[in-house]
Amino acid sequence: MSEQQQQQQAGGQVQNAGPARIGLARSRHALDAEDPSISKKPRGAAPSFAHNEISTVNGQKSAADIEEHNEAIAIFLYGCNQPLSLVEHPDFQQMVFTLAPHMKGKLIGRKALATTMLDKVYEKTQSKVEGYLQEQKNVATSTDAWSSSHNAGAHVLNVNAIANGTSVFLDMVFTGADSHTGNYIATQVESVLGKWNILDKTVAFVTDWGSNMVKAGECLQEMLPHYAGGVNCLQHLISNGLKDFAKNESVASIMAKGKEVVQYLTGRTVPRAIYDEKKQQLGGTALVKAGTTRFGSNVLSMESVERNEKVLRATVSSDKFDSFIQSQSKATDKEAAIKFEGLINDTSSVLFSDIKWAVDTLAPFQSAIKETLALAFDFATSGFAEAWDTRAKQATTDLVVAAAIVDPRYKGKLSSMPAADVVRGEALIEQLAGRMMGQQAQTKAKGQLMNYKSRPREIDITPAAVAATQTAGVAPETFWTDISHSCAELSEVARMLLSIPPTSATSERVFSAVSQVWDTGRSCMASARVRKLLFIYFNRKALSRDGAVRDAEDFAAYVKWLDSLNNEEEQEKQQQQQQEQQ
Repeated sequence: MSEQQQQQQAGGQVQNAGPARIGLARSRHALDAEDPSISKKPRGAAPSFAHNEISTVNGQKSAADIEEHNEAIAIFLYGCNQPLSLVEHPDFQQMVFTLAPHMKGKLIGRKALATTMLDKVYEKTQSKVEGYLQEQKNVATSTDAWSSSHNAGAHVLNVNAIANGTSVFLDMVFTGADSHTGNYIATQVESVLGKWNILDKTVAFVTDWGSNMVKAGECLQEMLPHYAGGVNCLQHLISNGLKDFAKNESVASIMAKGKEVVQYLTGRTVPRAIYDEKKQQLGGTALVKAGTTRFGSNVLSMESVERNEKVLRATVSSDKFDSFIQSQSKATDKEAAIKFEGLINDTSSVLFSDIKWAVDTLAPFQSAIKETLALAFDFATSGFAEAWDTRAKQATTDLVVAAAIVDPRYKGKLSSMPAADVVRGEALIEQLAGRMMGQQAQTKAKGQLMNYKSRPREIDITPAAVAATQTAGVAPETFWTDISHSCAELSEVARMLLSIPPTSATSERVFSAVSQVWDTGRSCMASARVRKLLFIYFNRKALSRDGAVRDAEDFAAYVKWLDSLNNEEEQEKQQQQQQEQQ
């Protein structure tokens, strides 16, 4: 059989194997219109792909099929951030030709990947982002500025949108020599939001604590019709607060000892090998080195030391470690080893109990920021308000207080909040209702808020429903969706407030993606191409999440929880009757 016949036979086998998984990963928005059953796939399932039959003419693939195969290869390279030159690598070509012999002589080239194909995939991804944003009622935007360390003069402002738990990258603005003033940043953000037609949907601006960013949030108040307010990243606040608290001499001393333990073991080959051996024997874990930019990593580092007390004690008590000490020829190395041994193995040492105290003390601040803006309230009520008075006041902005008021997880738990803060939070809720739906809605929302606080059953809120969010972990947005029939106006505002993210993590993730896409090997790449590659790389992963499935599962869990509970009032009556009988 000739080589050509073998290739044709192999091509026929590919055809008969069934539909090929090729093309763009579909977001749920495009898929639902084509096949509603697809939206029922379980959470965490792999992104869906278009299923297309391979058409043949006399055993040959059509031009459309060749183009679609090349597009699938391009999507792999863009989405996995692989170098475009990979298509020229002999091993890569051999893999493609083995799987699809008909691609010989038809494989896309490096130039097309960087031009026409890049434009095609970018436009398709852009269309999906547009569709996603148009489906949302409210979005928040996050922004941060960045300077390239390997591309002098490249000053970048990234603009992103967050809605329904999904973050998408909108644009990367190359600002050049322009000064990053608050007004300039706000103008650039407004321009990007306008291009995406979401000015009237944007309700919040989330960024770090830079004075220019804070000012930009104030400027956007005048530019956006439904703007609720600015959110200064609460994770930055927590990190700064931890730094403040760690200035305490006791905490600082304990942290220094924990760092010394980790640095000694991770910096020396033989002790580390002994530790790894004992870790395997005793079921320990790796030690975590403290980072330099995020203080929270110091807590994680101390936790790793405390968690591995048995492993550390076994390490310095072993014969191998004794032999290691004796083998040290330099006096300084021997002294360091003996000091490390004494720090760990001295029975009078309180190192581990001290570290446990420090970790337990700092833990509330580590866990204060979770999923919603309202949980920032934990920061101000975690028992350290006096020590961190300034940070606590920064955390409890009117927007945070308003979110805490409508979050069912805090219902009945806000007695410690200053009355003046509550008044301002309630006033903001009413103002937002008026701004979003008109004066009549503002009046209705005010009455519904009063019922929510004092007469919840008048708007169909049962103790079981509140318990579902406080105990079962059901999303608070689901709670408000369920009772929206009886308090539509308040429900609308509550869901908007609870959709605002508490941190600028999206901007940080975008910058991480920028450093991967625009690395030192691509420092001379044109900014327009960098922007397109970044847009595809970030948003394809972002839109692979199936929001409809997630929402449906949350609601199913919520209903299941409610159905499983007995009427709480009946329980209380029965308990009361039993107490009276006793």
